[in-house]
Amino acid sequence: MKSVEKLIIETHFASENDKQQAIQAAETKLHKEINELSAQSLINSIDISDCINAIDYDYYTQSELEQNDYYTNESQIDDIIEIENIKDKQIDEELQDIDENQQDIDDDQLMIHNESMNEMNTPIQSKDTKEIDLYQSEPIISDEDREDQHWKRTLQQTLKQRTANAISKQYNYQNFNKGYVQEIETGKAIDISKCPYLAVVDIDVDKKLDESNRKITHDDILQQLNSIKSLKVSLVQTAHGGIHIYCDMRKNKLRQNSMSDIIKSLESNLLNKRYGVDVFACVTSYSEKFQLKTLRQVVLPESRVKDKDSEIELQYIAINHMWNISKLSDVSKISKTLNFDMNLIVNDGNSKEINVKKLSKAKWDGPRKNNLKLWSLFQEYLIKEVIAANDNNIYEYILNWINFNLQHPSIKTRVAIVIRGVQGTGKNTFSDVLCDLMTGYSAKNITDIEEITGNFKAVIDNKSLIVLNELKNFTEQRALNSNALKSIITDDVQRINEKFVARRDSYNVSNLIFISNNYCPVKNEASDWRYLVCQTLDAHRHNFEHFNEIHQAIKQAGFYDSLYSFFMKRDISKANLQVVPMTDAKKDIQKVSKSPVENFVVQYLKQLIQGMECSQALYYKPRELTEFQLKAQLKAICDYERKNAPKSNCAKKIGYYKLKSGLIIDYESMKEEDIEINSDDDDEIYKLKIISNDQKGDVINE
Repeated sequence: MKSVEKLIIETHFASENDKQQAIQAAETKLHKEINELSAQSLINSIDISDCINAIDYDYYTQSELEQNDYYTNESQIDDIIEIENIKDKQIDEELQDIDENQQDIDDDQLMIHNESMNEMNTPIQSKDTKEIDLYQSEPIISDEDREDQHWKRTLQQTLKQRTANAISKQYNYQNFNKGYVQEIETGKAIDISKCPYLAVVDIDVDKKLDESNRKITHDDILQQLNSIKSLKVSLVQTAHGGIHIYCDMRKNKLRQNSMSDIIKSLESNLLNKRYGVDVFACVTSYSEKFQLKTLRQVVLPESRVKDKDSEIELQYIAINHMWNISKLSDVSKISKTLNFDMNLIVNDGNSKEINVKKLSKAKWDGPRKNNLKLWSLFQEYLIKEVIAANDNNIYEYILNWINFNLQHPSIKTRVAIVIRGVQGTGKNTFSDVLCDLMTGYSAKNITDIEEITGNFKAVIDNKSLIVLNELKNFTEQRALNSNALKSIITDDVQRINEKFVARRDSYNVSNLIFISNNYCPVKNEASDWRYLVCQTLDAHRHNFEHFNEIHQAIKQAGFYDSLYSFFMKRDISKANLQVVPMTDAKKDIQKVSKSPVENFVVQYLKQLIQGMECSQALYYKPRELTEFQLKAQLKAICDYERKNAPKSNCAKKIGYYKLKSGLIIDYESMKEEDIEINSDDDDEIYKLKIISNDQKGDVINE
């Protein structure tokens, strides 16, 4: 403060032009000394304007002295210095009081901080009495520590407290509240996306079991859960005898809020064959903008529901005092108790999804020498020789299709692979390897196509690869909805309609493989590009030693890691999956898939390109169609025109059907195929001859 005092005195004796500079110098010096005495909190506490006003007052006094010639009077100057000393002393005392108050505040904050850190068992440095950083008035807490504290506070709450702001009403047995009052309130549900760290494990007992076996399975699960005394979970019996297990999820991370049928096919536990497991958790918090992705509702106890196909009223029942339970056990403890593998569902840093990212950064130099035979068996002999039938274009397309599926798991290929062939040719070996490669995000060996084309379609939720096996000919499948199947293959969003849960829209990232021993498992029209159809070779059908060698190679350590690395590093930047190779097998299916109107167009293609009279078209209509059906179907592929008949003087105009220009190429291709087939049939007839009667008149082929 002495330096400031000196500046103020100099201000009194400064000339008129230098007074403003002197005042600014005093202000700057005062700020600097205050900063040296205290922290920023002291600066905020001091009213600098008082000091500035004092200087302004001195400047005014100085001007008055100049006007009255007082500055020559030494006694007057001494009086001024004494006044300034008194003011400086007052300022010093105020600064000391503020400093002492701030010291008390810092001590209190440090004590609170020490207590908080001791509770978290985290060491803390003792206060340095020589130098205290007063700018750090509050401890710095990392995001990880802040989340940890939030989780600990949440864990202390009861389930009732954790779900209080996430409950919505249920109306008319199935429809959730959409913002308007409906007829009957029949229950409630929670939106799991609004409940941080909460998870619900849904044990779905197989509905195909009879009542007694369902009860046995239900009781076995409860017995396992009750056998662990330290297990703290909330339990609810679902409408069909399943169990909802409310637990905590902090360490483990799901890929999204809903994971369905995650261990349905697990073979390690015989009990698991009798039930499937879904897990719902708050991975992505609720968002209006991304409602489709985040919303996941779970029905609460005392709610009444009805089967969609019956009027029987069913109810969810609380098994224990669920609402009062706090400090819920972690989901990993549930998986350990029921003996299912959490690695199938979690993304905790050790899952295959993370390994993919690591492998994608690795340099790919091809398979190691000791695995060269293994790669030859799987890629060249299984994929190329068997699945692609030694067609290089098909082989490259299949590799690109797998590549895209792995490198872009959130984007659909929009093309399905159809593999047909006799039993024992290696079709399932190929698909099983791909499903194991994508464990947790694949569904293999689905034999009922209605699971993906029917009303519920829950199986497609969160699945990147779905394999449909043992399909019949499409003409024999009553449940096959070809248009719905096209939608599953190409559309990004599907309507999911699970039982007892409100209908919801879900992102559809699934890619399909169809496997069949039959001739035409899917319907594939001539203009439909969605399918790659492969016919397997049967060269190794009865060579059990060959397939055993492949199976043993697949079981070797490092096989799947090498396979991941190969596909993740393979360049597909120039590949176009929408250009699907044509195969003889696809042509066969397209021929069988022809509708009566397509056969009609092929037969009268020349007339329809030029323009065919409507009356003539009706005269030659296929027997399978009525006149109304033919008109409606021709209207979809033809332009309708009215014009005067050629070589006619009649003023009356006649209606014509003219094939749309964009479809001419497709039907010309179909025409050429028909001509080729007929030519092949004629060749076969010419190669036949009749054997004489003494050889029983059998027809043989030369």
